[in-house]
Amino acid sequence: MWHDGAMKLPKKILGQGEEVVLHMRTHVKTILPNIILAVILLVAAIVAGVYLPVSWRPASTIAVIAIGVVAEILVFVWPWLNWFTSTYTITNRRIITRKGVFTKTGHDIPLSRISDVAYEHSFIDRMFGCGTLVLQTSAADPLYLVDVPKVEKVHVQLLDLLFGMHSGAQTMGGQALGPDEDADITPQLEAPARPPVSGNTEAAAPSTNAPDNKNAADREPLLPRHYPTNPPTAQ
Repeated sequence: MWHDGAMKLPKKILGQGEEVVLHMRTHVKTILPNIILAVILLVAAIVAGVYLPVSWRPASTIAVIAIGVVAEILVFVWPWLNWFTSTYTITNRRIITRKGVFTKTGHDIPLSRISDVAYEHSFIDRMFGCGTLVLQTSAADPLYLVDVPKVEKVHVQLLDLLFGMHSGAQTMGGQALGPDEDADITPQLEAPARPPVSGNTEAAAPSTNAPDNKNAADREPLLPRHYPTNPPTAQ
């Protein structure tokens, strides 16, 4: 299972026999502008604290700190929490999306409803190694999973899951068939059935000692044989 450091998915939301294949959050590129802006605000607060008139202290220092903290919460902390709690999960049955800090929202897509998987990434996406995963389902509009890290790897693994699920649906007698078994179906069906062989082979063989079925009365009578006596001698 590929795990990119996202929060662990609770097992209670998984069905029986369901396994997590990929678990990730959106790419950090999502909050990159917030990170840059937070750094700029921090530098501005430090500069203001240093160059403001000394006569304004300590009120100026307190004001700069308070404004800086509020600005950092709005610009960085809250967006970071939203990013940290937004995850994509792919199991052997469905795709799960979750987001929200206090109010959780999510969407589940069964793999059986996905008919096509594609991905898109712009020049900037290629620089960061992320992209958008496009899932075509039975609905009219496709579903977009944006800022997916390692989108090409996720695309390949999702295709493997879909291919394995569809190929496993081909069964014969309730069992999955492999490519070699498919080729042997026709010979097995066309092979003629062998006649049953009796266990007692001696009973099927003709008996040499079987009694003669002819009636004794129909038999030719045996006539006595007469042998000639000695021939007469010459006078």
